[in-house]
Amino acid sequence: MLLPGARRLSTNQVASDASSGPRTVRYLPFIEGMRGVAALYVVLGHVAALVDPAAVSRGPTKAPAWLHSFLTVFAYGHLAVAAFIVISGFCLWLAVFQRGDIGVTDVRGFLGRRCRRILPAYYACLAVSVLVASTVTPRGHGMPFVQYLPVTPENVWAHVLMLQNVRPEWMYKLNGVLWSISIEFQLYFLFPFLARGMRRIGWGPTLLVTVVISVCLALLIPRGVKLYPWFLSFFFLGMVGAWYGLSPSRKGTWLWIVGAIGLVVCLFGTNAGWSPVVTECGLAMTVVALLSEGTRSELARRSSVSSWFAVKPLAFAGAFSYSLYLMHHPILQTLAIFSPAGVHTPLRLFGYLAVVGLPLVLVGSLGFALLFEGQWVRKAIAALRTNPRSPIPDP
Repeated sequence: MLLPGARRLSTNQVASDASSGPRTVRYLPFIEGMRGVAALYVVLGHVAALVDPAAVSRGPTKAPAWLHSFLTVFAYGHLAVAAFIVISGFCLWLAVFQRGDIGVTDVRGFLGRRCRRILPAYYACLAVSVLVASTVTPRGHGMPFVQYLPVTPENVWAHVLMLQNVRPEWMYKLNGVLWSISIEFQLYFLFPFLARGMRRIGWGPTLLVTVVISVCLALLIPRGVKLYPWFLSFFFLGMVGAWYGLSPSRKGTWLWIVGAIGLVVCLFGTNAGWSPVVTECGLAMTVVALLSEGTRSELARRSSVSSWFAVKPLAFAGAFSYSLYLMHHPILQTLAIFSPAGVHTPLRLFGYLAVVGLPLVLVGSLGFALLFEGQWVRKAIAALRTNPRSPIPDP
């Protein structure tokens, strides 16, 4: 997910004893850009699902062959979610480093900050999603609309309690992206244990434990229940990447090897139809390498491939990517269902959503972010507009 709070650190702020007190952590625009890319990919994936459901479901298509082939490129939203999970673990570790509390001794304070940061926007989006699913979605026909219905007290309460990923019948109801927010929220409660494990026994043994737990849960959980236990390992891998990124004195050649292997596994596996778990693992390896090497490069004040993500349009989208991720779904549904009378073919719907829908999604999500994410988004945007190296508060 979309954890707010990417940072830039200066070399004189990195110390070997990370428990010696709080640090001033600075903005890392390239991480915002990576989140922006992931969020925009998810948005385009839902555009594809509305224009040509077969691009996602692999069924018979009514779209022109070229359009169908183009839209299938955006049918792998699960990869973007895996990237968000890795980025979340990375950013959370930077946040506790800033506080000088890498052992997370103040668990209550940590969880309180997480709730204050993500829940207001989440519950506001949930209210909008229930309204749209009750009044707008029933006007749609077939896929993808049928998977968001029906609206029942049971699935509404499941979303309120962040448990919609526990049962398949709740998973995609109301708003097809909210299931991943519940997974991330559940990972927050495990973060203190992971942080303490990494500090006391090291990242290697802790990573091994998380992998064993992920595998065991994947084998034990009934088929169809989408808890995505391997996301636990991705989340911790992001934490490890942050720890390594804050250590520019260590050799980083292996990061490029890990990143390259991961990218090959992801691309080849996706094309060959491998299990999503395998391709997600590949992408997680690549994202960790980019995050860690990008941070190391910033500390050493040298250029890196990660800096490509720091271009202002991507970083700007990343600054409100949480709201973009939450709100694009109900906005796109509404625009598609109430499209002009002449928009009655997949090609015309694609043009309409590309030219009219995407700008409205961006503007609407930005307005939502300013209203419900408040100071975090405003300060992130201000940092991008003025001086990306200026310090901003812990998220």
